[in-house]
Amino acid sequence: MNSPPIKRVKMEAAATDMTAPHCCCFSDIPVEPMAQIASYLVVPSQASLAVAIDYDFFSLLSGAQYVSPQSMQVSNGLAVLAGDQGGRDFEELEEDHRWDGTLDFGDVEKDLAVKLSDGDIQAILLHIDAVNHVKKLIVTNCISITGIGLGPLRGSTIIEQIDLSLVAKHESPILDPAPPISREHVLPILDSIINMEGCKLKLLQFPKAWRECQAREGKFYEFLSSFDSLLKNRDAALTCLRCNGNLPQDELMCTKFGGFGIQEDICYECTKHYCDTWRDSDCNFVSSCGQCERKYCGECVAIDRCKSCEYAYCVDVCKQFTDCSGNGCNEKVCSDCVAHKSCTKCNKVMCAVCLEHGEWEDSAAIVM
Repeated sequence: MNSPPIKRVKMEAAATDMTAPHCCCFSDIPVEPMAQIASYLVVPSQASLAVAIDYDFFSLLSGAQYVSPQSMQVSNGLAVLAGDQGGRDFEELEEDHRWDGTLDFGDVEKDLAVKLSDGDIQAILLHIDAVNHVKKLIVTNCISITGIGLGPLRGSTIIEQIDLSLVAKHESPILDPAPPISREHVLPILDSIINMEGCKLKLLQFPKAWRECQAREGKFYEFLSSFDSLLKNRDAALTCLRCNGNLPQDELMCTKFGGFGIQEDICYECTKHYCDTWRDSDCNFVSSCGQCERKYCGECVAIDRCKSCEYAYCVDVCKQFTDCSGNGCNEKVCSDCVAHKSCTKCNKVMCAVCLEHGEWEDSAAIVM
């Protein structure tokens, strides 16, 4: 019998012998090329890549080896860095990374995000040590999760914002069918966060389906009340950053009909505190959009009120606005009113004030 070629024998041996010199794992690839590859990905995708190839997430971010808790040695009960780090502590090492602690799954392609499971989310959060690093979590389009995969965030004292609405900015929060995300799984995790001394959580956004059940009882209501108490006790002297007026302390997390589960006097973008439009104030710098049901300050997102239906919307992103056709009127009318309340003859639209005062001779032709 003829023997196989020597070259083939060596190749077959190398394929089964993982100790062969030229065989390596992804984790053996130098940091620089892996970091270069990761630089083309958004943060959630970088984290997914790190999980998939068992690579250090922070090395991908920084292009230099990150000293994680797993790479520390214990000496006399004290954690010390393994290797020479030039005398730098962890805070200094953290500053080397360009990541601000935001994990936003809205940056991932929607077709992928909708398929992510609780196991996927949990693996990512564990791999990046989320309890010690994630400051803002946004699970946009993760409509397949029940929430149990958020467990690695238990006891976090650094997380500041959690968005569980499952929809992107300027999108309607209504999802049909209702997503499987469960209060039974999520509320204990949130409880563990707000019960921690030094808790920094200041903004929570919930799924629309949770907010529609406005019963002033049950575990969700109890959690909202506890979070409201935390905000009041921690931020006892909140003032509007625009007018310097004291903000009311009655309910920072609303548990009343009409605003159940929505935070007040805070911008959902910059998380700064301002007077809310529904308060009796001359400032009114934070407004709520009737389409996406988010609150924004005037510096982050322009919100205007339609002078026909009196609803407020994010300008040009949630609704388009048109000038009123009344003589010399500068008021705005939203695209819904343009579509449903325009004159059937000339297609012009007027605000409620101009219509009431007869500024339009064909006003009787308006579709109401």
